[in-house]
Amino acid sequence: MIATREVIKEYQDFRWAFSQDDLALIGGPLRNAFTITRSLVGPEYILNPGSTVGVIRLPSGLQLEIQPKVPLTNLLWMLAAVEDLTAIDFKQLEDSVDLKEFDQVLEIIADASAGMVEHRLDLGLYRNYIEEEGNLTAIRGRIHFAPDITQNAVLHHRTYCQYTTYSWDLPENQVIRQVARQLSGWGFSSRLTGRLVALDHQMDEVGASRFSAGDVDRFVYNRQSEDYRPIHRHCRFFLNGASLNEEAGDTAFDGFLWNMNALFEKFITTMLRRRLEPRFRLKDQEGSTLDVNRAVTIKPDLVLADGPIDILIGDTKYKKLGTGDHKHADLYQMLAYCTALDVRAGVLIYPRHNIIREDRLVVRNSPVTLHETSVDLRGSIAHIEREIDELAQRLRDWSDHGNAVTPLRPLQRTSA
Repeated sequence: MIATREVIKEYQDFRWAFSQDDLALIGGPLRNAFTITRSLVGPEYILNPGSTVGVIRLPSGLQLEIQPKVPLTNLLWMLAAVEDLTAIDFKQLEDSVDLKEFDQVLEIIADASAGMVEHRLDLGLYRNYIEEEGNLTAIRGRIHFAPDITQNAVLHHRTYCQYTTYSWDLPENQVIRQVARQLSGWGFSSRLTGRLVALDHQMDEVGASRFSAGDVDRFVYNRQSEDYRPIHRHCRFFLNGASLNEEAGDTAFDGFLWNMNALFEKFITTMLRRRLEPRFRLKDQEGSTLDVNRAVTIKPDLVLADGPIDILIGDTKYKKLGTGDHKHADLYQMLAYCTALDVRAGVLIYPRHNIIREDRLVVRNSPVTLHETSVDLRGSIAHIEREIDELAQRLRDWSDHGNAVTPLRPLQRTSA
């Protein structure tokens, strides 16, 4: 099979004569990542990734790479900020590396992951006591009578026992080996692939596993295993982005996909929290209800609180919008949030590469003021940091204004 590589941008239509196996995958496990329709002419289909970015290897051999509208270095930085990935030198990246392909992003993160695991192996893997059982020739630990009677009614030379061993074969280590083994089959540079294969071999006393990102979230750490957190965050990153992690084989991932809507929301929330706390408290995705009967659920992306009082509601909107369009539905939604939660200031936050939006609307017969603003994610990392600094200051200002008692004014639109 000859592999073919095609590169498209987010929200871009892509025409291709997909195989039946490709279509089964796109319409099955990947149905939430892409939309696909049959072309009116010929055997081709039209695939649109929407806000999905990343790389996927389809059964036909087609490798489809969907790039974001932001530079890949910036995307890597956003992913690292949201997932709290360490050991990546972004200053060196900006100065010396021009990222053109998604595989380069993955290789940089995988390289950092391998370095941390190598260091952990030099220090020695975490070990702990685990409970095991087996049908042994000599008694060890305590006899497990129910299976012993069942299995050894005839074989009297064996005893079924439960016993404790001090072992490396723990979930904390198993997930590291799982990710190293699967990454070794992705097709990175020969140098990095060799390191990943070596890590797999060095951990041969650790059993195979099939962990998901959710499993990693449930790990509980103690004093001996606390320094595993950064390594597990890297493991979780790859398991979370692996599009087929529940169905992939034991040797390789089939793709890595991320939703820019979710990433933009988490990135803005993460960066604002660093700037606004502890003076303010930033709550994300906190559920409430629109009506007194609690029939309609609402869940703003972020709520800014001053002590026990909510003072501003924010929603991130990673959308493909034309400069002349105005999505009134977003404003209606924000007004509903502010009304239900008794907050006077609301803000819609857009990425500036999709649309420049800097407006303020004072709602008629209401104390609520709605703001629309945008953040430029296309410049240098230092430029984006300044953009977030300015956004944080705007939220402070709007929160103060929103809490002030203001006379009711008619609906109007003014510049920010």
